[in-house]
Amino acid sequence: MKTKSLLMISMIFIFSSIDYAYSDQGKTDLFLNNNQITTTLRGKRIYLSIPIGGEFPLNYYVDQVIDGNGQTTGLGFLFKQTDSGTWWVEQNKMCQKWTSWYDSKPFCFKLKRIDQNSLYWIRDDGLEGTARIGETVSR
Repeated sequence: MKTKSLLMISMIFIFSSIDYAYSDQGKTDLFLNNNQITTTLRGKRIYLSIPIGGEFPLNYYVDQVIDGNGQTTGLGFLFKQTDSGTWWVEQNKMCQKWTSWYDSKPFCFKLKRIDQNSLYWIRDDGLEGTARIGETVSR
């Protein structure tokens, strides 16, 4: 199970880590603060960009529960297709911890707006990518 989880982690974030023509100048701009992160994510579906095509949807609920579904990515054969966990904001970073994905290890991300509907993210281990801010979600 640990091997499948590691493979899943690698696949999702390898596919989502390509920097889509995001300028070096843009990377030096200020990252979002705690309030901006909360306002941006709370109650939203966020779509992680996958360079091979498609997006990986994650739901950031108001009650700080997160869930995701990898069925639409075509990568479901590599890992558990759905999972849930918690998300929170601290020290100007969004953090999340899944029930089984990533072996339940928490990760934190700095976020920056690219435009009204797009985000640049960089995880605490240096992995980076982009995401689209989607529709409002509720449970």
